[in-house]
Amino acid sequence: MPKYRHKKILRLSVQAGEIMQRSGAETYRVEETITRVARAAGINDVETFATTTGIFASVDPGEDVDDVFTLVKRVPFIERNMEKISEINSFSREFATTDLTIDEGLARLREIDAIPKYPLWLRFIGSFLVGLCMSPSYGAHPYEMIFAGIIAGLAHLLSDLLDNLRFTDFIRVFTCCSGITLLAVGLKLIIPQIAMSPIIVGAFAIFMPGITITNAARDLISAETLSGVQRLTEALLYAIAIAGGVGVVLKVWSLGGGTLLPRDAVADPVWLQTIYAFIYTFGFSLLFRIPKRHIITCAVFGAIAMLTCALFTLQGYSLMTSVFFGTLVLSFLAEIGARVAKDATSIFLIPGIIPFVPGSLIYATMTALIGGNYEASAYQASQAGGVAGAIAIALVISASIMRLIMTARRRFRWMQASKHSAKSRAKKALRAMTKSRGWKKS
Repeated sequence: MPKYRHKKILRLSVQAGEIMQRSGAETYRVEETITRVARAAGINDVETFATTTGIFASVDPGEDVDDVFTLVKRVPFIERNMEKISEINSFSREFATTDLTIDEGLARLREIDAIPKYPLWLRFIGSFLVGLCMSPSYGAHPYEMIFAGIIAGLAHLLSDLLDNLRFTDFIRVFTCCSGITLLAVGLKLIIPQIAMSPIIVGAFAIFMPGITITNAARDLISAETLSGVQRLTEALLYAIAIAGGVGVVLKVWSLGGGTLLPRDAVADPVWLQTIYAFIYTFGFSLLFRIPKRHIITCAVFGAIAMLTCALFTLQGYSLMTSVFFGTLVLSFLAEIGARVAKDATSIFLIPGIIPFVPGSLIYATMTALIGGNYEASAYQASQAGGVAGAIAIALVISASIMRLIMTARRRFRWMQASKHSAKSRAKKALRAMTKSRGWKKS
């Protein structure tokens, strides 16, 4: 095998991993994809190490080649495009099971990398649906729901602009959440009877770090400790950016004599919460470029998860317990959906899990801190941490159980295949012995 072929194989496998990393895939999945592609091309000795910002891969062709080829690739930004993850998943299976050449594989990767996000107007609609249907959870009246949806859509437009200008995620989220709060304050000045809190919390829901928390938990369960801790730190920075962006504007508002009292939320009927969940999960699917064939499935899974959470809350369980069981149900549905569709679990998981991230508790923490009520602020922060922990634990438990099931299933198949193989070898040996000794079957 010539040296240039080894380099092309390495470049092909790393490019596949890079696209997944940029699109928001888990670190362990990136490493698995690189290894699978390289081995399918005929190189068995592959070592890969991925972090949230880079990929390190090397291949040792063996044979008579003395060189070990290594490639380091920096991944400076994330675009969160689930369609690309789905396509790379399909590509890796196709490359491993067909006669696809390396050059054809590189051409296919270029096609996948060129897949754009959904059009901006469609993502605006997705943001609008999220703001519209998330705000009732925090006590929004119908006209406030519409305001929350419009502000969420405008915030996404600003986020897209800052993203194209390559602003860091922290600055982008901080600026957008400040803009959301400024618009809510402006509405309050024009229409004094509205409540700002449901509008603000419903609108900044599009910036909740659901992908980061999900990937952190799934990386940790896959023994990717470094990436898992990095992603947890990233989620914390997202929360700080949201709280800081909202808090700076609210502090100025309070210094000017504005009130920060939130409206007491009244729980909607369970059936209505389920409908809202279907709609805002649909909206999140548009934001993250979920493949069209999976959008309705994701919305249904999100609705079932929120229905579970609402039923536990109705029975008097705490928010943490309700979120835990809602996330657990969603995780199992996502695992099952991924195996039926032969696609990545995160595609079915992420749109439905973001609403469980405690946005209202982050807002309550900030408003209590601005008001000088440090005890209440600390309590709300601990509650937010508890809910985030419940989400992470549920993800870890579901992933662990599914891995045990799949491992047991593979082992059972291997035992069955070994048993069948042993019987076949025994029959062949008996036939050979019969033929060599001239025995006849009676």
